[in-house]
Amino acid sequence: MSSNYKQLLNFALKNSGSLFLLKLIGIALNYVVLIFILEVYYFEGNGEFAKFVALSRGIKVFVVFGLDYLIVKQVASNLTLDNNQDFKLFVAFFINTVLFAFGFLVVNQFLELNSVLLGGVIVLAFWRFIGHYFRGQNNMVIYGFFEFVVFQVTVLLSLLICNFLNKNLDFLTVIVGINIVFSFLVSIYVVKRFFKTINRKEVINILIQTFKTIITIYKKSIHFVFTNSINIFSVTIMYVIIESQYTTEVLGIYDTILKMSLVVTLPLIATNGRVLTVAAKYYNNNQITDLTKYLKTNTKVLFISSTAIFLGLILFFYLFAEFYKPELHNYWWLFLSLIFAQLVNNYAGPVGIVLQATGHEKDFNKITLITALYLTISTYIFTNYFSITVVGVNTIIYLVLLNSLALKVQLKKLKINPF
Repeated sequence: MSSNYKQLLNFALKNSGSLFLLKLIGIALNYVVLIFILEVYYFEGNGEFAKFVALSRGIKVFVVFGLDYLIVKQVASNLTLDNNQDFKLFVAFFINTVLFAFGFLVVNQFLELNSVLLGGVIVLAFWRFIGHYFRGQNNMVIYGFFEFVVFQVTVLLSLLICNFLNKNLDFLTVIVGINIVFSFLVSIYVVKRFFKTINRKEVINILIQTFKTIITIYKKSIHFVFTNSINIFSVTIMYVIIESQYTTEVLGIYDTILKMSLVVTLPLIATNGRVLTVAAKYYNNNQITDLTKYLKTNTKVLFISSTAIFLGLILFFYLFAEFYKPELHNYWWLFLSLIFAQLVNNYAGPVGIVLQATGHEKDFNKITLITALYLTISTYIFTNYFSITVVGVNTIIYLVLLNSLALKVQLKKLKINPF
C-alpha cells in the first residue's frame, strides 16, 4: 500500500471510523426493517410507512427549529464554555415542542389530522436535537447512535411486537409509543447530567433568561431552519406527489430502491458528522489553509469509497431482484438513476455543511430554495406525463444543480477548491 493511500485510510478512520460503523449498523437494521415490511405488508405497506416517516421528518423542522445545527456550531466554535448556554437551548427546544403540540391540536380540531403523526414528529425531533448536542461535544459515538440507529431499533421492535405478540396493534402507533418511552428515559438522563454541571440555584434564572432571549435564539437558528426545512420539505412533497400521481405501491417501490441507492452516501454521512465541527473550528480560528487541506483529503476519501460502494450495490440490487423481489427487475433504470444521483452528491463533498459552518447560510438558503422549487415543480410535471423512472433521472439534474451552485459560492467566497 502506497504512503498516499495509507494517509487516506488513516484520515478516514480518524474522522469517520465510529460513525462509519454506526451507519453500517443503521443500514443493516434499515434493510432488516425493509425486508420485514415487504414480507408482511408488501410494497403498499412500505409506501404507507415511507409516507409517515417522510411527513414526520418534514414537519419536525418546526420543532427543532435549527437548534440542532446551532448547538453544534456554538459548542464547536468555542462560543460558550459553560453549560448554562447549552441548557438554554434545551429549554428552547422544550418550548418549541409545547408550542408545536398546542398548534397541532388546535389545527386538528378543524382538519382532523392523524394524531399518531404528532407523536412521530416530536420523537424524531427529539432524537435529532439530542444527537446534535453530543455531536457539538464531538462525541461521535453517541451522536451516531441517535442519528442512525435508535429509530431503526424501535421500528424493528415494533414490527416484532405487532407480528408476534399482538397482531391487532397498529404498527405506526406502536412505533411512536416505544419511541416516547425511550426518549423519556433519555431526557431523565440528560436533565440529571445538566444538574450535575450547573448551579441548581441558577436554574430559575436560566429559565427566565431563556424566555427573555428566545427571540434572539430564534434569530440565530432561523438560517438553519430555512435551509433544512427546504431540503426536507422538498423530499416530503415529492413523496406526496408520487403517491397521488401514481399509487401507494409505486411509492413503496420508489422508497425501496431509494433506500438501496442511499447506501452510496454512507461515506459522505460518516465524514459529515465531523466536518461541521472541524469546519466551524478552522474558520473561526482563521485557519483557511488547514480547512482547505482537510476538505481536499476528505474529497479523495469520498471519491474512492463511494465508487467502490457504487459498484458493489449494482451487484446487490441484481441479486435482490433475482432471488427476492422479481418485480424490481422492471425498475433497473430507476435504480441506476437514483444511485448515480447519490454518487454525484458524494463527489461534490460536504459543500453545504461547509457553507453553513462558515457563516454563508444565506447563500446556501438561496441555492436550496431555487433547487427545491425546481425539484417540486419538475416532479409534479414529470409525474403527470412520464413514468417513475423519469423522476429518478430528474433527481440527477437536481443534485448536479444544487452542488454546482454551492461549489461556486464556496470557491468564490471562501477561495476553497476541494478537488
